[in-house]
Amino acid sequence: MTKMALAIKRIRGAGLMQWLVRFLLVPVIFSAVPLYGQDDYPSLRPPLPNTPSVPGLDLKEPQLVPGLEEVRPAFGPTLTPDLKILVYAGAGRGRDYDLYLTRRDSVDKPFGPPEKIAGCSSVRYETFPTLSPDGLELIFLRFEPQARLYYARRDSTNVEFGAATPWAVSEALPAGRFPGGAQFIDQQHVQFVTRGASTDKDRILMQASREAAGAAFGEPSTILIIPGPNPHHFSADRLRAYHGAPSGLYFTGRKLEADLFGNRLKIADVPIEGSIWLSPKEDVVFFCSPGRGQPVGESNRKLWMMRL
Repeated sequence: MTKMALAIKRIRGAGLMQWLVRFLLVPVIFSAVPLYGQDDYPSLRPPLPNTPSVPGLDLKEPQLVPGLEEVRPAFGPTLTPDLKILVYAGAGRGRDYDLYLTRRDSVDKPFGPPEKIAGCSSVRYETFPTLSPDGLELIFLRFEPQARLYYARRDSTNVEFGAATPWAVSEALPAGRFPGGAQFIDQQHVQFVTRGASTDKDRILMQASREAAGAAFGEPSTILIIPGPNPHHFSADRLRAYHGAPSGLYFTGRKLEADLFGNRLKIADVPIEGSIWLSPKEDVVFFCSPGRGQPVGESNRKLWMMRL
């Protein structure tokens, strides 16, 4: 029996309370106490790079993603680290969301026409995609109608993704807990949110790890308890977390992995819907928004980028 199969058997064999004690309470009890506030933001975030990830952007001034200005609704962008491949959820001509992929030759060029990812398409809603850094793996959320994480793979960025299958890690969750959106933190780590029966309460961010790219992921562990439904995007060193909300873009950080995350800080005044994606240098954020001064809603969902 594989390590993952053993993990699934152990979790499903235990009650929900035992699972919560193991994965939720222990990390909290043995975490260090320091919390960081708003004054620590400059010291916790990385310095601005000499060469920006995207040229020509003004600080904290949102700009529509070039080549996708007229695409809507568009939701939940995820990119490769070179910012040349972008996947998002869009409704196309129908009401059901599917995943679309678009690419460009360089960061100073617009993206080309989006193409539906056939291997991830169904009659259900597909949303909250996350690309692996090498662009070969894709995890996304499908509503059946209950949320379920799916996984797709390809052998090269020049070919299409294969047929998506349920992601084994999220299948290991005990009865009564459901997965939300995921994020490839790097090639070896994926974080994803889980929740109870309520969509906006009882949320826990978990992390699954593996030894090498393409290998199977092991048993997940808790990394953060969050009070609301907003998906978080973690830095590669897992010391900083960002999330968007209709009220703006927020940041929280810590100095050591053993520390707790501090109180969140609003770092940009722009309405955001759903998950965000941050460049490896943490200087440009991609997100879904109606734009400043516009109401949040499906018909106004467009893809934006902003320099931080």
